[in-house]
Amino acid sequence: MKMTGKGLVNKKINKEYPLNMKKVLVVLIPVLFALSGCGVLNQVGEMQQLSNCDFSLEGVENVRLAGIHLKSGMNKSGLGIGESMTLTGALFSKNLPLQMNLLIKADNPNNRKASMSKMDFILELDNNEIVRGNVLEKYEIGPGASTLISIPIDVELFQALSGKTGESLVNLAFSLVSGKGNGAKITVKVKPYIRIGTKELASPTYISLNKRL
Repeated sequence: MKMTGKGLVNKKINKEYPLNMKKVLVVLIPVLFALSGCGVLNQVGEMQQLSNCDFSLEGVENVRLAGIHLKSGMNKSGLGIGESMTLTGALFSKNLPLQMNLLIKADNPNNRKASMSKMDFILELDNNEIVRGNVLEKYEIGPGASTLISIPIDVELFQALSGKTGESLVNLAFSLVSGKGNGAKITVKVKPYIRIGTKELASPTYISLNKRL
């Protein structure tokens, strides 16, 4: 999977994605008369199917803080001597990289496949934006099927959350693997795209997905 660190400027965020996508289809109707070929018509059909898909945030996996693998339910007292020294060194140098995979599920309730050419995203932890970027990979979701989209995240916490203490950043990272439902509040705002002919059309607004880990 390819991902870039450049995102789009955030627009008004709401949950009216299916309705807005249908508005886009209405705008496209005159364009269809100027285009020919089954391929374009099929792509428009896939856009309509995508507008009816449901997206949900499943959670995170493979969480690493300064290279230390944080297992589910783990806390700072569970670190080994070597891991504690590594974390102390990272805090001293104010270089605290966090890597993980976001898991987003797309459900297609239609009787035809839906497709997505790429997706923009914005990630927030406890209502603080830490990174935004793009997933540059096409996904196809079969009729009545689901697809799990894994988004790799790589961010340096001191830089992303300037003003926070090292201890608060470490606590935030460990709250991602709480496993009790009372950990970090994670919010992902996603904007799917679909290709029509040579054009890529986006959902007019971001879809906001939330989960308490």
